[in-house]
Amino acid sequence: MVGVISMLVGSIGLTSQWRIKRLFGYSAISNLGFILLTIGVFQHDCSLYYITIYAITTINLFAIIGVFKPRLDLAGMFSVNPVLSII
Repeated sequence: MVGVISMLVGSIGLTSQWRIKRLFGYSAISNLGFILLTIGVFQHDCSLYYITIYAITTINLFAIIGVFKPRLDLAGMFSVNPVLSII
Protein backbone atom coordinates (compact mmCIF):
# COMPACT_ATOMS: atom_id res chain seq x y z
CA MET A 1 0.00 0.00 0.00
CA VAL A 2 2.85 2.41 0.81
CA GLY A 3 4.41 1.69 -2.58
CA VAL A 4 1.22 2.61 -4.42
CA ILE A 5 0.85 5.84 -2.41
CA SER A 6 4.47 6.73 -3.15
CA MET A 7 3.94 6.13 -6.88
CA LEU A 8 0.84 8.32 -6.88
CA VAL A 9 2.43 11.18 -4.93
CA GLY A 10 5.54 11.10 -7.12
CA SER A 11 3.61 10.91 -10.38
CA ILE A 12 1.15 13.66 -9.49
CA GLY A 13 3.90 15.91 -8.19
CA LEU A 14 5.97 15.29 -11.30
CA THR A 15 3.33 16.56 -13.70
CA SER A 16 3.91 20.25 -13.04
CA GLN A 17 7.66 20.41 -12.36
CA TRP A 18 10.08 22.30 -14.59
CA ARG A 19 12.93 22.69 -12.11
CA ILE A 20 15.47 19.89 -12.24
CA LYS A 21 15.91 19.50 -8.47
CA ARG A 22 12.19 19.09 -7.85
CA LEU A 23 11.87 16.84 -10.90
CA PHE A 24 14.55 14.52 -9.50
CA GLY A 25 12.90 14.60 -6.08
CA TYR A 26 9.46 13.57 -7.31
CA SER A 27 11.03 11.03 -9.66
CA ALA A 28 12.85 9.44 -6.72
CA ILE A 29 9.61 9.31 -4.71
CA SER A 30 7.82 7.62 -7.60
CA ASN A 31 10.63 5.15 -8.25
CA LEU A 32 10.78 4.28 -4.55
CA GLY A 33 7.14 3.25 -4.88
CA PHE A 34 8.02 0.96 -7.79
CA ILE A 35 10.86 -0.57 -5.79
CA LEU A 36 8.60 -1.14 -2.77
CA LEU A 37 6.03 -2.72 -5.05
CA THR A 38 8.55 -5.17 -6.50
CA ILE A 39 9.80 -6.09 -3.02
CA GLY A 40 6.28 -6.65 -1.72
CA VAL A 41 4.82 -8.52 -4.69
CA PHE A 42 7.62 -10.14 -6.68
CA GLN A 43 10.82 -11.93 -5.85
CA HIS A 44 13.81 -9.92 -4.68
CA ASP A 45 15.61 -10.52 -7.98
CA CYS A 46 13.12 -8.17 -9.66
CA SER A 47 13.84 -5.37 -7.23
CA LEU A 48 17.61 -5.81 -7.65
CA TYR A 49 17.18 -5.64 -11.43
CA TYR A 50 15.02 -2.51 -11.13
CA ILE A 51 17.46 -0.78 -8.76
CA THR A 52 20.36 -1.55 -11.13
CA ILE A 53 18.56 -0.12 -14.17
CA TYR A 54 17.41 2.91 -12.14
CA ALA A 55 20.98 3.59 -10.99
CA ILE A 56 22.34 3.38 -14.54
CA THR A 57 19.70 5.73 -15.94
CA THR A 58 20.15 8.20 -13.07
CA ILE A 59 23.91 8.33 -13.62
CA ASN A 60 23.35 8.92 -17.35
CA LEU A 61 20.82 11.63 -16.60
CA PHE A 62 23.25 13.45 -14.30
CA ALA A 63 25.90 13.25 -17.04
CA ILE A 64 23.52 14.81 -19.57
CA ILE A 65 22.38 17.48 -17.11
CA GLY A 66 26.06 18.28 -16.47
CA VAL A 67 26.31 19.45 -20.07
CA PHE A 68 23.43 21.87 -19.45
CA LYS A 69 24.95 23.03 -16.15
CA PRO A 70 24.49 26.81 -16.65
CA ARG A 71 20.73 26.31 -17.03
CA LEU A 72 18.81 25.11 -13.98
CA ASP A 73 15.41 24.66 -15.61
CA LEU A 74 14.17 22.52 -18.49
CA ALA A 75 12.70 25.34 -20.56
CA GLY A 76 14.51 25.88 -23.86
CA MET A 77 16.90 22.93 -23.61
CA PHE A 78 15.77 21.60 -26.99
CA SER A 79 16.93 24.78 -28.69
CA VAL A 80 20.33 24.62 -26.93
CA ASN A 81 21.10 20.97 -27.80
CA PRO A 82 18.33 18.95 -29.48
CA VAL A 83 20.20 15.63 -29.48
CA LEU A 84 20.83 15.56 -25.73
CA SER A 85 17.30 16.82 -25.08
CA ILE A 86 15.83 13.88 -26.99
CA ILE A 87 18.13 11.42 -25.21
